[in-house]
Amino acid sequence: MDFNKHLNLKDKHAYLGASKYSWLNYTEEKLKNAYTRSIAAQKGTKLHEFAATCIEFNQKLPKSDKTMNKYVNDAIGYKMDV
Repeated sequence: MDFNKHLNLKDKHAYLGASKYSWLNYTEEKLKNAYTRSIAAQKGTKLHEFAATCIEFNQKLPKSDKTMNKYVNDAIGYKMDV
């Protein structure tokens, strides 16, 4: 028997899954908005992982007004950990 290899699916979840079937009644606009929110949540998770890695390795980011840079640098400056 040949099984499909899904090695590239690590940490990925089905956006429109059988367990959340309410999307069947969504309008096209509501479906687009839900998808956009889902992508934003994934991006937020990745950014959080990046910040945690920087803090773990005591790697400051360039001084900037960007929230991420301030968050990481402050956490390192105040000797916080993840």
